Amino acid sequence: MSERRKLFTAAERQQIYEKFGGRCAYCGCEITIKEMQADHVVPLHLGGADEISNLYPACRACNHYKSTYTGEVQEDC
Repeated sequence: MSERRKLFTAAERQQIYEKFGGRCAYCGCEITIKEMQADHVVPLHLGGADEISNLYPACRACNHYKSTYTGEVQEDC
């Protein structure tokens, strides 16, 4: 059985986007809100939740690279 992912509202996406000032949480590159992918810090299959506190903004490349693993965050961006 596959896990359904929550669809986020525009306001929720904005909250996620602003967490790192419009930058990818992993590599620090600037991204637009349209380019942003909401990444689960703790993946759903490892017990993570579809909550704002468990989501970081990620560029497509980092989100694809990270896949279903936990990743290190770029703290200085």
